[in-house]
Amino acid sequence: MTDSQKHLDMNRTAWDTAHPDLRNRRRSDWADDIRRGESGRPPTEVSLMGDVCGLDVMQLSCAGDATQAFWLANEGARVTACDFSPNAIDIAREHAADFGIDITFVVDDSQRLTTQADASFDWVHADYNTSYYEDLPLACRNWYRVLRPGGRLILHETHPMMNCMDWQGDPPRLAVLRSYFDKSPEYYDFHIKGLQYDLPAVEFHKTLADLVNTVVDAGFLLRRMEEPPGDEHGRYGFD
Repeated sequence: MTDSQKHLDMNRTAWDTAHPDLRNRRRSDWADDIRRGESGRPPTEVSLMGDVCGLDVMQLSCAGDATQAFWLANEGARVTACDFSPNAIDIAREHAADFGIDITFVVDDSQRLTTQADASFDWVHADYNTSYYEDLPLACRNWYRVLRPGGRLILHETHPMMNCMDWQGDPPRLAVLRSYFDKSPEYYDFHIKGLQYDLPAVEFHKTLADLVNTVVDAGFLLRRMEEPPGDEHGRYGFD
């Protein structure tokens, strides 16, 4: 087994374990908003994507809550959402049935999209997961592959500098934890939203130049880069 397959299996096991616990933390107001047909997509994304009604959208690494997939579907998009965690997809399907929303959910690695045919989508929607993609060039090539001629990619990501810092001390201050140019795998004990697991996980730091150049090298034309205001981050549940 290759190191990349070991890394993929490691992260899949961690997320598969966490998703049932995360399902139990689902906020009732989040569910009610989606059930009413509302969309919480941030203004910057709406301005970049425009009207998605009637368009085919691939939403990557949807997780069990599949929030972005539900928002897009509520705006009239035909959504296919994938995640490498089978538990995440099972939970997302349960939510979709509860909400009465028609979304195609598939278990698939967002780097490879082996379940998806060429030229199938108008948009690929990728958000806040590139640190888990060990082979970003492969991912971008496959995102390009599944898009129709003229199709577009929207990629959300926090600034990679934040991967190198954390709040520490009292009062808390930002501390530099690693070099911005250190691209070695970062192994750690998996945790999310206050939940701690005795399971290993690994992430792969990339610089901003890595992200931009890899997207362009895959064939995409970079049309616009935006830095939305901090209050938009709250709409995604950032701490």
